[in-house]
Amino acid sequence: MDTSSHGEAAVRQREERFRQMADTIPEVIWITSVEPERVLYTSPSFERIWGLKVQELYSNPRRCPLFSACSFFSITGFGKVS
Repeated sequence: MDTSSHGEAAVRQREERFRQMADTIPEVIWITSVEPERVLYTSPSFERIWGLKVQELYSNPRRCPLFSACSFFSITGFGKVS
């Protein structure tokens, strides 16, 4: 396996571990971008806690009280969160 393939496999493995964790914890995890302002990921617990479909949040983030009530983390570069 070359360096590039090894790096890609490591990224896929980290993404899978994140998704397994995010999909099973009872709390809501969400990731947004600032420009353009949009929701990139929301864990399944969102629907249970907020009573809205995840798709509603993706299509209209401002409709959800979560968006205006909380500060968001935004992905600013590959592998960096600020």
